[in-house]
Amino acid sequence: MKRYLRDFLIISVITLVSCFLLSQKHYSDDFIIYKTIDTHYKKVAWNITLLNNRSDVLNGSTIFLGSSIVQGGINDSILSAAGIHAVNMGVPHNANELGLYFQKRVLAKSKPKKIVYLKGKIPYKGLHKLTPLLYTSSDLFSIGQTANLDYIHFVFKKVKLTFEYYFYLMDPHKPSKDQTSFLAQTHGHVNTNNIIQETTYNNILTQKGASVSDESFNLYLNGYLYQRENGNSKFAQQLKIWKRKLVELYFGINFMFNQDNQEKFIEMAIEDCKARKIDVQKLYIPILIDVGNNTGYKRSNFRPTSSDEGIDLIQLEELDFLKPLDFWEDRDHLNHKGSAEFTKAIVPLLQ
Repeated sequence: MKRYLRDFLIISVITLVSCFLLSQKHYSDDFIIYKTIDTHYKKVAWNITLLNNRSDVLNGSTIFLGSSIVQGGINDSILSAAGIHAVNMGVPHNANELGLYFQKRVLAKSKPKKIVYLKGKIPYKGLHKLTPLLYTSSDLFSIGQTANLDYIHFVFKKVKLTFEYYFYLMDPHKPSKDQTSFLAQTHGHVNTNNIIQETTYNNILTQKGASVSDESFNLYLNGYLYQRENGNSKFAQQLKIWKRKLVELYFGINFMFNQDNQEKFIEMAIEDCKARKIDVQKLYIPILIDVGNNTGYKRSNFRPTSSDEGIDLIQLEELDFLKPLDFWEDRDHLNHKGSAEFTKAIVPLLQ
């Protein structure tokens, strides 16, 4: 039994060390482009191509970083026509480490005027799905990542990618994915003309169901109780308050959900900009629920975080102009028509 345990321990240590060493592999830009160009994340390929082939356009520019809400919500062509030299480098999925990755690469090759990060409605959690493609373990630890569940998932994804990368390098006839038309696109705005289903649209604006309720986002401002619960007994109210606070504490556990690390990433990005004398701001881009008739309770468009302090936070006070159904692709994203209207509205706030 002792021998079995010893052998098991040795094998486990060797496996863990091997996984860590494999997670230290950097990948070529060609491989990153190959892995992303035909996917939902093709903006990664566009960003890297821009950095490698046309980085001069980033000098003196206003660069937008964030998720698909940025990618589809900021029309950099309209901003450039309005006299704001802008580049939309947004990539789908929320994650501050992805923005920091591209910020580091931008600042290594150019001197932008300003970097604008998306202000999330709620604090970000986890790691981006593409973090194993862009970071090594050492890179990730250097920006504040800790050893937690998200890091463990990162390592195993990284190991799989590393083996795939070695096979890619050994292939004498590497498969090509010709997307030169997209990669040569002048501006980074990527959007559609799709329109949200009317039933979904109406349910969100009328707040049918907690999952689409603006009030649920703002319970922390209203004693953790819905308006409809104010008539409940004090005991029932207290149980609900305790339950909701415990759930909030649970989702704030950094070992499980990586929320504290996500805040470290954006704080590092902000400090790096300040050290280089580059203006840095956050921009809140509304989602559909923000344009509803949200009355009878205290509300904010977003949950404040510590990294909001000390930088300008851009947001529109009046959002009624975004209410038309044909401005929205889905509950979280403006479509091409809506993004044009939103982009025009923020021009005075960016100048």
